[in-house]
Parts: sequence; structure tokens; C-alpha cells
Amino acid sequence: MAAVFFAAYSLRLSYRPPDKDHLYGHAKISFFSAGFEGAMIILAALFIIYESIRKWMTGLQLENLGVGTALTAAAMIINGGLGGYLVWLGRHKHSLILEADGKHVLTDCVTSLAVLVGLVLVLSTKWAPSAEF
Repeated sequence: MAAVFFAAYSLRLSYRPPDKDHLYGHAKISFFSAGFEGAMIILAALFIIYESIRKWMTGLQLENLGVGTALTAAAMIINGGLGGYLVWLGRHKHSLILEADGKHVLTDCVTSLAVLVGLVLVLSTKWAPSAEF
């Protein structure tokens, strides 16, 4: 949510005309917005790795696999469409902010695809991983 709000704010700010403090306009905010998007992706990845290791060490409990798989598939489809559209729109409008936000959403789509592959394997094989070494 923070990335989306910052991207929306940055997009709005980037279209402001030049003023006495910003003689060349406000377009440079695009670079900060893109960097913020990248930082949010890295933080999310680190949190996912941390939580995965923690749950692996303390024991896994798989619950609601059917509903979780369906919701993850729906999120993947929505994120794929939205991310693709934002990247296209960003390139069409020459907006680094929209393109970075679109790539961020597409990484969510790819992450969902990886989760789906794991969930389908668990559901089809009836094998649940254990935390034992």
C-alpha cells in the first residue's frame, strides 16, 4: 500500500509545471518513486525469506489449501493484467513511475505463480513438507 500511495503522489507531483524552486519541473520524483518501488520489493522478499525460514524451523501447518490456491490464482491473474497494463501505460506516457509500479505488480504476479506451483504440487501429491532435518 505504501508503494502505491507513494507512486500515486509522485505521479501527480511529476506533472506539475516548473516553478521558481524547480526550474526544470518535478519529473525527477520519478526516479525516487522507482527506487522506492524497488526497495519495497526487496523488503518484501527479505520478509518472505525470514518467515519461510522461521516457519520451517518451528514446524509447518498447511491449512485451507483449496481456498488459498483459488485466491492466489485470482490474485495472480488480476496482478498480471494490472501490471502489464501499468507497464504498457508507463511506456506509452513515458512515465517511469507507472512503469516501475507495473513491474512491482508483475513481481507479485510471478511470486503468486511460484506459490501456485508449490500449492498444486502439495495438493496433487498429498505430500506436506516437514520441519525435520
